[in-house]
Amino acid sequence: MILKKTYSSIVLVAAVLFLQAQNYHGIQGSSYAGSLGVHNNPSSIVNTPNKWDVTVLGAQAKVSTNIIEVTNYSLLSSAKKSQYVFKNGEKIRFAITSANINLLNTRIALGRKKSIAFGANLRNYAFIKTSEYNFYDTLKNVGDLLSQNERNQPLGADFVNSGWIELYGSYAQTILDNEYFRLNAGATLKLSRGISGAHAVLQNGKFESIPGGDPARYNITGADARFGYSSNYDRWQNENSRINNLRNFLTYTEGGASIDVGAELLIKTQAVIRYGEDDYFDYDWKLAVSLLDLGANQFKYGK
Repeated sequence: MILKKTYSSIVLVAAVLFLQAQNYHGIQGSSYAGSLGVHNNPSSIVNTPNKWDVTVLGAQAKVSTNIIEVTNYSLLSSAKKSQYVFKNGEKIRFAITSANINLLNTRIALGRKKSIAFGANLRNYAFIKTSEYNFYDTLKNVGDLLSQNERNQPLGADFVNSGWIELYGSYAQTILDNEYFRLNAGATLKLSRGISGAHAVLQNGKFESIPGGDPARYNITGADARFGYSSNYDRWQNENSRINNLRNFLTYTEGGASIDVGAELLIKTQAVIRYGEDDYFDYDWKLAVSLLDLGANQFKYGK
């Protein structure tokens, strides 16, 4: 088989003993991404040689930040060998985390030119961003931090977290096909329930030094802060059983919806085909584009 060239992000590699499931290459966008490829690009479910794929249970998580740097870490060795350091300097800091649990994600080919996919996902997203401030890991107290940032006023920070469960259905098909290229397109409709929401904002954080202090002392002279969380947290009562609390927690949630759309342009290989060889899914290059999670989750404010 001709090796396929594709460039995309690394995802979780899974293995199941005694069961020959879909071929996990660990690369989103691969022809063998199976039922999980739909979450990166809905059109990817068409150019897959398997007639069907099922992911009974899967999990992925990703963190992106400029706050902490992790070194000496490897998936092939113990995490105890890794080290982390807080990044020093004056800059805007951020952190983004996302997690996804896949439940019964299924892809079914309706021939070579059409495919469908469906399943359920538990997802969570969190984002925090600060205003520009100066930080060094040798600071001993809050006064030291404020003295480094007198000229960076006002200080601020934003935080948002959203957790939801979604049911999705996808359809993709081949739009154009000739001897040089194939164009596939697809879309996903997702219906969701927002099960956990929270946000917090700090703005206009100002302070002034108190003369003659040693160590330096400061007065907070101004700050605007607000926060909120989803109302289903108010339904959790200690006197209720765990089952009743979970039922109330999930019942008092709001619905939402979103869509994914995507397309893939596959440049076919022009190599001479061996007699009896099926090269239908082979390609030399792939150009893919997708727009994901275009929609919204809803939450009611808690008390």
